[in-house]
Amino acid sequence: MQQPLLVRILVAAASAVALLAGYLWLNAGPSTRVVAMGEPIQQDDFFYIVAGVSKAKSIGSGETVALAHGVFYVATIEVANKALRVDYRWDPSIVYVIDADGRKYQMSVEGQRALDAAHRQILIIPAGGSQSYQVAFDLPDRADHPALAFSNGILMGDLFDGAAYMKARVPLE
Repeated sequence: MQQPLLVRILVAAASAVALLAGYLWLNAGPSTRVVAMGEPIQQDDFFYIVAGVSKAKSIGSGETVALAHGVFYVATIEVANKALRVDYRWDPSIVYVIDADGRKYQMSVEGQRALDAAHRQILIIPAGGSQSYQVAFDLPDRADHPALAFSNGILMGDLFDGAAYMKARVPLE
């Protein structure tokens, strides 16, 4: 009766140590790296390329117009699916902006709604395919040195490079 309990305790302890080691390994090294616009950022078999950014006080027109509280930054992101068999599902919420003070800004729901009304989005990218997307952010005028970043969880390929894609920052100015 004692032996199965001991085995369970040892397995639990080994699992805890492995999880801690994995966490420490993923967070080791430099906290961020600057990536130029047009340079690919790899997450497993998927590549994100920030192709450009524009700024505007409003997006859309008529009934679908969105007015910025500060200024809209509209990032154009190209996603390339280099997988051999797996489709990629685009979700604009994986993209965020972070400023020099560490403040994070998520996608603007109103701005994104206006963008999506003007352009039909294809959300599934088949293996070997690519697609371009636009994502809107409503940043305050005081945002200093905004940079685009990605956070889409950890995929199998990310284990080999410490989820480096999560540390990439693309300056928007």
